[in-house]
Amino acid sequence: MKKTLAATAVLFLAASLTGCGGGDEPADAQEPASEEVKTHTIVYEVTSDGPTSPSVIVSGKVGANEDEQLTDVALPFTRELTDKNETEFESFYDLSATKDESATSITCKITIDDVVADEQTSTGPESAYCSATPDL
Repeated sequence: MKKTLAATAVLFLAASLTGCGGGDEPADAQEPASEEVKTHTIVYEVTSDGPTSPSVIVSGKVGANEDEQLTDVALPFTRELTDKNETEFESFYDLSATKDESATSITCKITIDDVVADEQTSTGPESAYCSATPDL
């Protein structure tokens, strides 16, 4: 009887440890942490000492390919975009502006979440071009 009780106790103890998992479960078999979707506020700005820009091109995120080409744009120009980064790829933001013949310079600026991500000024014939991606 003592042997039966001892054997039963050993089996019960072994079954109890097996049921708890015993820490033998691989780390990658655990539930993956859910990735947080971040919302970003992007502000595009164009300024110049001239009154207008003949061409402003605003480009938005991967996947949507939101490009907008504007002509004869009154300056200063501001456009705000809210973006939820829900794709596996990083979003990107581009801004290009051409200066008016009467202007000596033109500046583009992209701000992401109140932080200047890129700012460029052109004083020559080329356009001012800015490009940025949010920190994910």
